[in-house]
Amino acid sequence: MNTSSLLKNGIVYITAKRYEFIHAAQAKKSLRLIEQTKGRTDPKLFKMCRDYSIDVFGNSKYAPWLKVYTAFNRNFKEGWIPDNYYRTIVIPKIQGDFGKISNLKFFTNTFFNTQNFPDLVYHINGKWLTVEGEILPIEKVARYLFNSNTKVLFKQDNSMQGLGIQVFEKETINLSTLMGLGNGVFQYFIEQHPFFSEYVEDSVATLRITTTVNSLGKPKVNDAYLRFGMKGESFVAAGSQLKVSVNSIGELSDLGYLNGWQAVKEHPNSKLGFGGKTVPTFNKATDLCMQLHQSYPQIDCIGWDVAIDKNNEVKILEWNGYHNDIKFSEATNGPCFIEQGWEKLWKA
Repeated sequence: MNTSSLLKNGIVYITAKRYEFIHAAQAKKSLRLIEQTKGRTDPKLFKMCRDYSIDVFGNSKYAPWLKVYTAFNRNFKEGWIPDNYYRTIVIPKIQGDFGKISNLKFFTNTFFNTQNFPDLVYHINGKWLTVEGEILPIEKVARYLFNSNTKVLFKQDNSMQGLGIQVFEKETINLSTLMGLGNGVFQYFIEQHPFFSEYVEDSVATLRITTTVNSLGKPKVNDAYLRFGMKGESFVAAGSQLKVSVNSIGELSDLGYLNGWQAVKEHPNSKLGFGGKTVPTFNKATDLCMQLHQSYPQIDCIGWDVAIDKNNEVKILEWNGYHNDIKFSEATNGPCFIEQGWEKLWKA
């Protein structure tokens, strides 16, 4: 083996070990936070996690996330997918390069050909293109954006968890601002359904719907949960969001969870509870996500960020075909992917 190959293999090994260390630390922190409120977990359950990790996934390094799920539920369930196993083993095999396309906003309408995305203008390597493909001179971009909108959002390519998002009003955007933006998309601001504004009106609540397709391309909804922002924030940010599980008919769970897995019965700002509430037009949203996924079955699992507007219309804010998160779904409603056979992928 030559020096170049040795160096390449060394980099791969170090990167994998670093990723393993980061995930173990994240799982350890989550476990500590959960046990602060729920109490210590039975050691026998943790032994089951380790044994299951070795027997089913081939390595004990996947046990930490199984321990998180177990501590959260006070019970062990077969069929759970550890978050680090999903990211390192599952994603490359079921999403791969096709899934990475979701990081490039321009391709959204190319693939799905739908009016349900609120996209207005794409910025690609210095060129500004409308959804219809017309190239705009930079001097006309602001006029085009605010022709019928008072507020727009810019989402940068390869952005995740609310990072890379900027909100603009007509008076806050100029040529200098536009020239400083990277590749991405401008979207019009959604006027959300009053149901969500009752909780917090400053930001648009998003419904995360996770879908999968089977070997024949037939889609199904595996899980859904709501993400609320906080007062004074213009969009839902990963660092402060509140998540509430949603069942198969759109009913909210009695409890929501802040960062740190802290359970709450109501939104901290509005003091409005979650139990007994149902997401408006939930079935319409899930049906659309399944329809769109069926049109692009090359990716086995997609996370859709959905908003419901004031007219009960479903808007897809973005789709995540690569590195969509599953740990909250697995902890609260899992196992969610028991029919996918993902536990066998490490052997392939």
